[in-house]
Amino acid sequence: MTLQIQIFIFVVDWSTNYMAKKNIKQLILEKGAEIMHMKGFYNTGIQEITKAAKVPKGSFYFYFESKDFFGIELINYYSEHLFNDLNTYLDDNNYSYIKRLYNFFNFHLEQFFINEFKGGCPLGNFALELADTKKLFEEALKLIFANAIQQISETLQKAIENNEIENIHDPDELAQFIFYSWEGIIMQMKTFKNRQALNNFNNIIFEKLLNYTL
Repeated sequence: MTLQIQIFIFVVDWSTNYMAKKNIKQLILEKGAEIMHMKGFYNTGIQEITKAAKVPKGSFYFYFESKDFFGIELINYYSEHLFNDLNTYLDDNNYSYIKRLYNFFNFHLEQFFINEFKGGCPLGNFALELADTKKLFEEALKLIFANAIQQISETLQKAIENNEIENIHDPDELAQFIFYSWEGIIMQMKTFKNRQALNNFNNIIFEKLLNYTL
């Protein structure tokens, strides 16, 4: 066997093993995300995750040093979905800037309604469950929320510059208020199992606060 062929086989074998390991780690994250979204961090066991992923329990510790480190990676996993959605909706040139915000918030609230008010915002759930007791989780969530609010603020500023809304509110403060109102609306919908909070959100935020007719 020539050296060239040996090198080729090594590269192919390494690449295949790398992708297999990457896929197993991703599978554990995906299954863990599904379960923890419904049951929470503390109520989900590692064995429950590995059973759902159909991998040995030892595989979990091969990829994650501990349940806490898994939790941090899971927060990053959830945040990727959040920012992908933010970018998709807020960069959609088919709509005005305020309509883009409306579409983003209402898409997630409508999905929550379709899911029979189960689950909610996974990042918001983690904040309620873990921010008081785990400093590392608190810092990670604060950074994600701040970045999301910044994107909303930038969209509001563009709406002001485009004369879609009046320049009577500070975009940063308004973005923060809207974002955390949205998180609160999810909690209210989860508790009362109806759409009234969603209707109130649209009426107060978009029609009254922003004086925007949808």
